[in-house]
Amino acid sequence: MKRLSICYLLLLCFSCQMKERPLMYQMKETNDSLDFNISSESTTFIKSMSIFEDGDNTCFAYLNNDENILYVYDIQTQRLIKEILFQQEGPDGTGPKAAGFYMQDWDSIYIPNIYVPEISVIDSCGRKSVSFKLDSLNKGYNFIPTRSVINFPFLLIGEHLYGLQLPNPMLGEEVKSKSPVELRLDLKNMKSEPLPFHYPSTVMRNHGKPQLGIETNVSRCFNGEVLVYSFAFDDNLYVVSLEGKVLDVQNVKSRYVDNVSLPDNVSPDMQTAVRKMCELPFYGNIIYDKYRKVYYRIVYPQTEYNNVENFVDMWQFGRSLFSIMILDEDFNAVGETLFPENEFRSDLMFVLEDGLYISSSHYKNPIYDEDRLVFKRFVLEKSNSN
Repeated sequence: MKRLSICYLLLLCFSCQMKERPLMYQMKETNDSLDFNISSESTTFIKSMSIFEDGDNTCFAYLNNDENILYVYDIQTQRLIKEILFQQEGPDGTGPKAAGFYMQDWDSIYIPNIYVPEISVIDSCGRKSVSFKLDSLNKGYNFIPTRSVINFPFLLIGEHLYGLQLPNPMLGEEVKSKSPVELRLDLKNMKSEPLPFHYPSTVMRNHGKPQLGIETNVSRCFNGEVLVYSFAFDDNLYVVSLEGKVLDVQNVKSRYVDNVSLPDNVSPDMQTAVRKMCELPFYGNIIYDKYRKVYYRIVYPQTEYNNVENFVDMWQFGRSLFSIMILDEDFNAVGETLFPENEFRSDLMFVLEDGLYISSSHYKNPIYDEDRLVFKRFVLEKSNSN
């Protein structure tokens, strides 16, 4: 008997078991796309990217994961404008490895050091203008290295830079209750502070228990006024002020996920553990679309594989199957679209004025080309379902 596709089984299962709720919108693929030829020294496996304005032009930049090189493209022409090489050592050194980047413009490129709590700022020639050591205003807190990646990019608001903090082991027994999710760096006085919004206890595994390493995964977006956080194993979205005060908690559950809970029985075998990461149901990135004033929340339904897979590649390319929840400004679910398996990248998308661009450079897509990075344009469309 032929194996039914994962996508079909999910649709059948959820249509039978779940009560349908009216949804107003769905994501519709258009015929438009962006197609970037990438360097032979790079790959389509991208962890960090930036979109920035250069006069009348919009630019797309991404970081080579293996080398200290940024590639900057003109979005309209899809041509490479510049390669920016930054140094590891010396007066312009940013450290042995970058933990992502954030490009505000040609003169302000923020490079966090993956090994120490420090952020360097370089220009498009790779010259370093300043280096910020994350020294706390609160002497009782020791920062750990930050990062600027797709799910949690640096955020620059006025003279303050916001960035991720992972659960901080230097807090000792208080790591489970007092780990801040985010730091705020004052670019004028060069001092930092941990925001008082902490990781929810529901996503914090007891110390000493085996972990997959994704239990505390978090994504953050900014709607122009407040910060919104989405945790992998939590239906809730957390609305937080720029001072770190929790303003609201909204339960936003996907129709394709029955239950999200921290994984049990974690195997010490890497292949088995990565396979579990590719199969478990949980939530991914949260993105704010300022042009349509909606949020997109990535969802990974429970997925099972009958055939042998390279699960490391599957994980690095955003898994096999995902949906995108569409939420209005009050976090009401007004749509959710389940995407075809192995065709699009759940981890690689960005918003432009004319729509949401989702990468189709999935390694299992039949038209995949390792020398091209392709994004398909999607728009919101009124749904016919009630």
